[in-house]
Amino acid sequence: MSPMNMKRAISMTRLVPVVIVVVVLLLTAAAHAAAPGITGPTFNLTARANFISQPDGAMVYSWGYGCAGSVTFKPAMPNNHCETMQVPGPTLIVNEGQSVTVNLTNNLPAAAGNTSILFPGFQVTVSGNRRPASLKLQQQLFRIVQEATRNAVRHGQAKEINMDLDYLDPDVLRVQMRDDGHGFDLEEASRKLGHWGLTTMQERARQVGGELKIFTAPGQGTQIEILVPITSLVN
Repeated sequence: MSPMNMKRAISMTRLVPVVIVVVVLLLTAAAHAAAPGITGPTFNLTARANFISQPDGAMVYSWGYGCAGSVTFKPAMPNNHCETMQVPGPTLIVNEGQSVTVNLTNNLPAAAGNTSILFPGFQVTVSGNRRPASLKLQQQLFRIVQEATRNAVRHGQAKEINMDLDYLDPDVLRVQMRDDGHGFDLEEASRKLGHWGLTTMQERARQVGGELKIFTAPGQGTQIEILVPITSLVN
């Protein structure tokens, strides 16, 4: 690859963020994941370096993690394959209250030194009468929570994330996420199309008849509130 069309951007951190999304498992008694992820309770991962492509065609040198050995996907889909290095990393699917084991093998270059996985404190509470959710609602909330968690860890450097899932009678499901990260200037971010995936998150909420609100400011963390009409749970 010619240096003329390659951007070399080396990660400055040795912490590899991991996103574990449990909202989908709390939405349905059958516990079917809305998007492919790997299941435990034991996860064997490897940390590696590689070049990843950017939308403009440039290649960026990055550190990341992926799967070491065979994995089980949920839901099972044809041709699913977990790479040994991918950005973002694979989603780990766990059940509420489940204990898991993560084995991380360091295959980074010697100059990178040691590596570790960062699991932000993720607290989930549920109130109200749980109801089965449609697959479409699961998928959209899964992606919203996944993106919000990734933003909190990667951009906000959050150490704690709290999520409340409230079934509000008679006709509203509310999901609230709060983190203790850096926060950001929402007005400035809104002017930048696609900034941190905020536009996509709001569109996903609209696709299930809901609304997504973001409350944040520099130095004050971020709160996201999603309100979904109860009809989206059954249709």
